[in-house]
Amino acid sequence: MATPIPLGLGDLPRLLSIAALSFGFSSFGSIAPANGESIEELKIDSAFALDADSGKAVARLELGKLETGKEYRIRWNATNKSGKKISFDKAELTCSCTDLSPRFATLLPGETFNATFSIRTNMNPGTNESGGGFWLKHREKPSAHVIYKYQVKNYLGFGDDMVIVVFRGEQTTQNFECTIVGDQKHRPTDLRFSQEGLSSKVELQFDPSTSILKGTVKLAQGIDQGETEAGSLKLFAEGDVPGKKSVPILVQREPKISVTPKTFRFFPTEITEETADSEDYKASVLVSAFGDDLKGKTITAAIRINNHLHPATVKRLANGIWRVNTQLKKPFFLKHPDYTPGRSFVLPAHLEIQLGDSSNTVPVVLRFPPQES
Repeated sequence: MATPIPLGLGDLPRLLSIAALSFGFSSFGSIAPANGESIEELKIDSAFALDADSGKAVARLELGKLETGKEYRIRWNATNKSGKKISFDKAELTCSCTDLSPRFATLLPGETFNATFSIRTNMNPGTNESGGGFWLKHREKPSAHVIYKYQVKNYLGFGDDMVIVVFRGEQTTQNFECTIVGDQKHRPTDLRFSQEGLSSKVELQFDPSTSILKGTVKLAQGIDQGETEAGSLKLFAEGDVPGKKSVPILVQREPKISVTPKTFRFFPTEITEETADSEDYKASVLVSAFGDDLKGKTITAAIRINNHLHPATVKRLANGIWRVNTQLKKPFFLKHPDYTPGRSFVLPAHLEIQLGDSSNTVPVVLRFPPQES
């Protein structure tokens, strides 16, 4: 209990804030929001302590084990043990933490106050611990930090944030593997799933002894080379670690001809003291293609800039891999209206490639080095 401190008329703002803290909420019980969802209330005791690194007061709240995707009302009893006065007139809340009451207060060292705020736990945390926090500010300057943590009662972790399955050539099936994560003591014993948004068919097999999920994707008809379809896998775990999770999945069918990288970086043809002002600039990229019918086929390429074709030369490096070289004159980009002396210059273009009966037009970027005016 803090020692009583005499208050004068000059302390009226603080007196009002303490009154709001002490008498702002006098009733407890279940809360029934308009959507019918029950909100569980938690009573938490904690203290503000001085953080050595930031020099600010920090309160750390341990909320225990909470369910995923549920709203909780936190009734918080905090004691100021930081040795500093804590004043705030604003709380910078995150999207999952709302309705802090009271909205302003001044707390002297040793004083205790009550507050409430609401949180909504993460629907798919992917780990057995989660949390959040917010800043208390006075005149827009941080005065104290509130951090809360909780353990997750039911969660389902996934080894990757996203599944990407790539088909090349005439492939119609492709496999992938990932790990389903439980806590250290428990693992899911049964896993069900559904798919959404994909025309390609996904088949999954789960091994509970290793927590490895093996998947097979059968490419749907009508997905052309260079196209991608996106969807999600809805996973539902049962057993010691129940939970659910939605995992994005991308199914890509690579084009027969691809370009890497998609940026032509131009440099003077010879960088020497005598030829530093050379008007010829060159750049190159790699072109790759797949298929069993590449042997003996020739490849041609050109760069299209503003509806004008600029020639490029092609050199075979290996089966299915070529280097495309191009050369441009320095006045070409110096006269461009967007060019600024002393700064690098970037220009969008297209690389047109012809390989036998196959062709591909790839958006590329032409990047020129800075030039003095």
